[in-house]
Amino acid sequence: QRDLIDLLTNKPWLMVLGLGFLTMLFNGIKYGVIAYYFTHYVGDAALAGIYFMVLLAVSIVAALTAGYLGRLLGKKTLFIISLAVSGALTCLLAFLPPEQYLWVFVIGGAAEFFAAFMPVLTFSMLGDTADYSEWKHGRRATGLFYSAGTFIQKTGGGFAGALVLVVLAGYGYVGTDPETIKAATAGMVHLMSWIPALFAFLAILLLVVYPLNAERMNQIEYELRQRRRDAGVSDS
Repeated sequence: QRDLIDLLTNKPWLMVLGLGFLTMLFNGIKYGVIAYYFTHYVGDAALAGIYFMVLLAVSIVAALTAGYLGRLLGKKTLFIISLAVSGALTCLLAFLPPEQYLWVFVIGGAAEFFAAFMPVLTFSMLGDTADYSEWKHGRRATGLFYSAGTFIQKTGGGFAGALVLVVLAGYGYVGTDPETIKAATAGMVHLMSWIPALFAFLAILLLVVYPLNAERMNQIEYELRQRRRDAGVSDS
């Protein structure tokens, strides 16, 4: 019970949960509309599978560099950069006509490189909030911190899928009716571009007030090491 109280009063942790939810909406919406976009707007369903593979390859490369860049720039700074650049690039997809699908691969791949930092940074920052809780309350419930973070990300993914369907329904999309499909292509473009980008920009606003920057975390980690050393507890 005490761990739960500590959790719910941990403002940085609540902010990271919000970031996890917003970034899952950002990424989930983009992924959820890819098949619709290439099938009905571009007119080539086979391109959707190729696009998925390109995004997967790019995200693997990004994940391998996230740790280094996080140490170099600081997690908060890297997160803001990733949200701003990926969100801006995603907005550009709104201006591409269907025949310029190669630019979708280029711009979408570049946006994915920065977007792939987001889940890595989110879980890393959950660890920071656990350190913060130990520093503030003298207790550490790391498993609870991470399990709640996993839950909120899955919830965000579910909301993203639902939002895709809601927007398409709002445009009158019916998969078996060619007329409604044609009318709904504008919605597919919006779901591929500025709608997910909106959630990225909202996440930036949340990060601006997030208190655990690199300098603050260095101070907290130093004090925790001192406490553990005084108590005869090894950091390992």
